[in-house]
Amino acid sequence: MTCSADLAGCLIDDTRGHLRLSRQPCTAFPGSRAFAIPREKFTKERSAAKTFAKGFFERYPKNPYQTEVEGWRHLQSANVELTMKRLREPIER
Repeated sequence: MTCSADLAGCLIDDTRGHLRLSRQPCTAFPGSRAFAIPREKFTKERSAAKTFAKGFFERYPKNPYQTEVEGWRHLQSANVELTMKRLREPIER
């Protein structure tokens, strides 16, 4: 597998032939923290988690921030653990 020269410093070809993101700063996008996607984890009661997720999407809309619920799990209590991810800066279109 090959990648473009611009992204060569961002991607690593592992032993199985899969590309993965490097943990080193990417030089393909100077001056930015490319591929740095903050993840935020929250634990809330089920109905509060639903309300919280709606508010998160209002603050960071899906299109410009590529916001999404990366995962969730039900805990033994009535709580839900949410992992939300988004871009640091909105995409300018």
